[in-house]
Amino acid sequence: MTAEPFRATLSGDGIYFTWRPSLKKIFSAPRFKLVFLTFGVPTQTNGWRRHVAWLRFLFVCLLASEVHAMDERTYRYLRSHRFIRRKLHRAMPLVDVAFFETERAPSSFLLVVGDADRDEAVVDRLAESFDIVRVSTSKKSDGAREAANPWVRFLVGIDYEELKALYAGAAALIMPISTNRHAAGTTTVTEAVSAGCPVISNSISQV
Repeated sequence: MTAEPFRATLSGDGIYFTWRPSLKKIFSAPRFKLVFLTFGVPTQTNGWRRHVAWLRFLFVCLLASEVHAMDERTYRYLRSHRFIRRKLHRAMPLVDVAFFETERAPSSFLLVVGDADRDEAVVDRLAESFDIVRVSTSKKSDGAREAANPWVRFLVGIDYEELKALYAGAAALIMPISTNRHAAGTTTVTEAVSAGCPVISNSISQV
């Protein structure tokens, strides 16, 4: 369960907490304090859209009153920028740990949660020997992938109570990461550990 962007008032100053500020919010920043929560640095390659995303990322970091980096890679990168370093803070992932604390009743299935940088080939290989429950944060199902993998149970758009129950019932959370440009898996691992669910992962050096 992660925090959503919101506005609050503290000591008479408008404060906007966000990790995906709209252009409207960015250009309204002089009227209130902008606190930027970030994990991951957009790559500067692979087309102009990613380059624009990288420039926007740096622009928001420069504009913000505070920048809170939630992973080591982003923190180290931003520390190298002199004008960002002085307002940079290290932050833990925004997860409601108390919500996910629950009594475990483990079953035999393995749980895979999330979409960013997940190695689906690993999931497919595991499904040859284990019962896999695959939870996607996407708003709609991937019919082609589900048809190609009938041995994987796909769940899409579940609520946090359902997710909590899955953590409580899974034999383990499987976290197969293919790349790690933006600390993929940080939130999911934190949720699982909070629920007492064992985590099996490949190397995630930046989390």
